[in-house]
Amino acid sequence: MDLLDFARGPALQGSLVIFIVGVLWRLFGLFFLHHRRDLNEPRHGGLAPWWGSVKTVFTRMWPRREFRERNTYSTVLGYVSHLGLAIVVFGGAFHLLFIRDLFGVSWPALPTAFVYLSGVLALIAFIALLIRRITHPVLRLLSNFDDYFSWFVAVAPLVTGLVAVGMGLLVSAAVRTEDQATSFIPLVLIPQLLFSGAIVAVAKMSEPVQSLSQVIFAQWSFAGAGTAIDMNARIAADPEYAAVSAYGTDFFDVSAGTTLLILGAFLVAFLGATALLLRSRLKQ
Repeated sequence: MDLLDFARGPALQGSLVIFIVGVLWRLFGLFFLHHRRDLNEPRHGGLAPWWGSVKTVFTRMWPRREFRERNTYSTVLGYVSHLGLAIVVFGGAFHLLFIRDLFGVSWPALPTAFVYLSGVLALIAFIALLIRRITHPVLRLLSNFDDYFSWFVAVAPLVTGLVAVGMGLLVSAAVRTEDQATSFIPLVLIPQLLFSGAIVAVAKMSEPVQSLSQVIFAQWSFAGAGTAIDMNARIAADPEYAAVSAYGTDFFDVSAGTTLLILGAFLVAFLGATALLLRSRLKQ
């Protein structure tokens, strides 16, 4: 079983089981667990209970005036991250094909450029929320495993595995203010785009740049994913593209085991450095 078969087989089935069990558990808590009876008498001339409930749903979607200055930043980022993720999952043509094959239902896809832009904005928002959580002293003390695990589950579809998460944590631990973190983000992300081999083939890079690109984890993710879907055979099947392709047969020739080992090494290095930075900061 290769990585693609595992992702579409046992991994997908396990995810669906966790999702269904979680939803049923939440519904059980809402409808069957004991709740205290509301002893407050309704105000005369007030709204009907059902209409008041509907109004409350919408009025609580934005911070109250007295808290707006402090909470607008996190509220806006929360909406951007959730809406962006929903657009990518339910609006992208590539995801709709998967949903149609799995459930037999589909709907019109959104423009690809809009879906990609939504994904980029959602990823930036998720990273900014994580940076705020780690750098803000109160949020850092109030955060626990559930907060970070929920963040990872939401970000996982938008980043290249756990390695990108580890890199984000390392940057967050290395800075002390949100301005510093914002300045570091382009310095970390742009090399992953330029030297991964997706925009410019590694074979077309100069020798020093090729050596430098070996420490870019996105290159190993790209090469491993291309190997999993047999990109060499796909390129060879198109004679016109094969004649101008600079990938050759060596780039997409990384086994799934090698890819996972290399990415695991990157992840251990990122998390180890993050732990050391956080430990030294706690001692200060």
